[in-house]
Amino acid sequence: MTEHVPSDVEIYASCQKYDASLPDDAAHILWYIWRSTQTQFSRLQTCLDAIKAPELHGAIRVAHSTRNYHIIKNWVTSRETLSRQDQDDAIATCIRNLLDEVEEPLTKLINGRVSLPTWPPKNKYVRPEIRHHLERLKIPIIQDRPNLLLHEWGSFKHDSVLKERLENVFMPNNHTFLVNTSGSGKTRLLLEGLCDKWGLYFTSTIDSSLLGSSDVQNSINSYVPDSPEFRERLPSAHASNFKQALQSNQTAARHVFRRVLLSRLIIFHHFVGIMERERTPFSPLDVYRERWLLLQLQPRLAHPNIWDIFDVLTCKLAEASDRFVSMQTQALLERIRNLCSDKLDATQDETPIFCVLDEAQYAATRLASSFRSDRNGCHRPILREIVRAWQEQTLGRGVFMIVAGTGLSKDVVDQTMASAIMKDSRYRWCSDTGAFATVRSQQRYIAKYLPESLLESTSGKRLLDRLWYWLHGRHRFTAGYVVELILNGFQQPHRLLNAYVEQEAQDPLPKFSQYKLDFSKIKNNSDMESTIQRITTHYLMRSIIPCLGQDEIMFVEYGFARFNDSDTRTIAIDEPLVLLAALSWMADDHQKVHKLLARSINLHAGLFNGFENYIVFCLDLIFSTPRRLSDVFSFHGKLLPSWANMEARLVSMYFPNPGELETSATGFHDVLAYSPKAILLLLSASINGSGHHTKWSGAKHAKSLGKKLLLHAMGSITPSKYFLDRNDNPFSDKSRPRLRDEMFQALQQLPGGRRDAGKYSVLRAVASFPARPRMNRHIERDPDSDGHPIASLNMDFVKRITRGLSPRAFLHRQEVTIDSEDQPSSKKRNRNRESRHEEETTASRKRMRLKI
Repeated sequence: MTEHVPSDVEIYASCQKYDASLPDDAAHILWYIWRSTQTQFSRLQTCLDAIKAPELHGAIRVAHSTRNYHIIKNWVTSRETLSRQDQDDAIATCIRNLLDEVEEPLTKLINGRVSLPTWPPKNKYVRPEIRHHLERLKIPIIQDRPNLLLHEWGSFKHDSVLKERLENVFMPNNHTFLVNTSGSGKTRLLLEGLCDKWGLYFTSTIDSSLLGSSDVQNSINSYVPDSPEFRERLPSAHASNFKQALQSNQTAARHVFRRVLLSRLIIFHHFVGIMERERTPFSPLDVYRERWLLLQLQPRLAHPNIWDIFDVLTCKLAEASDRFVSMQTQALLERIRNLCSDKLDATQDETPIFCVLDEAQYAATRLASSFRSDRNGCHRPILREIVRAWQEQTLGRGVFMIVAGTGLSKDVVDQTMASAIMKDSRYRWCSDTGAFATVRSQQRYIAKYLPESLLESTSGKRLLDRLWYWLHGRHRFTAGYVVELILNGFQQPHRLLNAYVEQEAQDPLPKFSQYKLDFSKIKNNSDMESTIQRITTHYLMRSIIPCLGQDEIMFVEYGFARFNDSDTRTIAIDEPLVLLAALSWMADDHQKVHKLLARSINLHAGLFNGFENYIVFCLDLIFSTPRRLSDVFSFHGKLLPSWANMEARLVSMYFPNPGELETSATGFHDVLAYSPKAILLLLSASINGSGHHTKWSGAKHAKSLGKKLLLHAMGSITPSKYFLDRNDNPFSDKSRPRLRDEMFQALQQLPGGRRDAGKYSVLRAVASFPARPRMNRHIERDPDSDGHPIASLNMDFVKRITRGLSPRAFLHRQEVTIDSEDQPSSKKRNRNRESRHEEETTASRKRMRLKI
């Protein structure tokens, strides 16, 4: 007869009529569980005798109330008691000896006599005042680098916004999944929370900073896979041995991770025991929480000859019985809570213990072929087994899980939290990591580290503006630069920022800062690649950032996007460094960008105009090298401007302060975000030796361009008509009531203007395709009265420039296709079509921003 181990559901269904507090009823439950697996308990009377043991009866009561009978199934029977007890006693002795060894180092740590070294300026050329400033900051060192993650712990609770964010994550009576992109500040938020609340800090994987114990990572990679009877790949769900193999894997995982938890609790209990002995009665516990957290991040501080005390202790517990592990865990939790209470009469709810698992995305992708879900048999990673094991051990003990990671799948999380042991538990999603979303928040952070002499200087103020421009968004972008600045002794901050930004944009990625975007991850995913291209192009053309769908969380996992709300509803790719890197990655291949824009040339919806975007790309391509203006534009009017045969190229200009000008002659891949305070212009062209000349352009993708539509297009690019409503009255956003005046002032401040280019030195240009604008017929009705020349974009020249780009000869084929489709039967039909077209369509302006 094949042994059958009843499941928890089967046991409860058959035994729910019994009251486990009554010995007879408890014996019936025990008999139902053991009768088929332990022959000595196949008779009810034997179970009645066994239930007289108080520990077993108590375990039955707990198991029946929680509907989790795992501990009973694995209870040590009478024949095994002696050998198991001897083994447990030997393990207990080993633990006591280890605790004796760490007594002195822990006492020193608790009393503040052990700490991390702080950053000393190594550059001998660092000025004395800068050296003194850095020494005063006392920034901890990890791996010979200043580590801002460990600096100024406990500061969040003194800031109302940050304190509220902490409370939103560390919420008693809830299990929380904290998710956001890499570098968004998840780990710092967790560490700050554990400075304010007692808890355990685990991490699924150790990065180059070597912060945290390797106990979980080693368990995932070695201890669980190396367990007896563990199968890394389960048989088919239809195989006869599938259930047994799955149960064996689950048992192995729970066996290991329960010991990981107990190992942490043993050291935690010893720590708080020494703390209670050493501290002044009723003195604040904050400093001791910080020292306990430091020990968890740097386990080597516990013993001079042991690198990771938690991992070593986990291995020593490998042979401990389940009964020993369960009883020790429950007893330690009770004693720890009593010792950690701020007041003698504190209740369990007032002293919660938080169990934090950081970098959970690693566990969420490992050993997925070794486990299955309870519902539909889908593959499930080991993250689920970790959470279940710890929850089973701490149920009803005031321990609350916080699982943090990058781009965790909601499906995986739902399956993780839907186990039988947790079906009555509450869990929540949270993405409230914050970001440098305002100038004030970023500058307040930077001001903690930069010397006052730099902050108050003209260069320092300019630096703050540039840091906001490039590095706003996730915390790591700003923190990474600050670290590089500290390493460099605050010397040449602008040059360092240039290098920092340029290195972030390169592909393949160099070794400069601590965080890099890796576009190789999406090269084999055409959907993701297309989305990145679409968003980046749209932002470049319009300075508008569309949000992603909630099903596109993979962009968060890969570090391209972030949640910019507190409850994982809004995903956006909206950070300048990310967009710059994406733009640089795209711009190396004009073929790729051209193909993307060509495919959407006919799209016109809302703020998106495919033809305008295409024309801007072409203008950038054309003027990325010097071009004769008369080749690119067809000038209209009585006289050809004297500068029409001069060469021009695309430049960008920046006005940090009146009287200061910075220019850059580059292709579009080096141009990114445009300040909200920028004036809207198409481009500024530098004419050889003749100053700057600004071009405004109207673009229209149309089969025909009648008089009404053409005059409207001419008016839309005339400076005096800008920011006027239909009644020719000025209008602007409420936040900038003087926008029209500011625009004119900015135009007049452009350097090197030419008198023969009109009042504001502007060349107006109309781009139309396939229809050709016949401006000479209507030039007498030009709405401009300030002498600004007007021209049309030479589309034949554009066709020649783009002919070799994929899709090849695109404009020519578009023209042929439209001509073949447009065959009017009479002049009247043609006039009617043109009239309807003019009424339904308005000319649009294509603008890029010029920062002033």
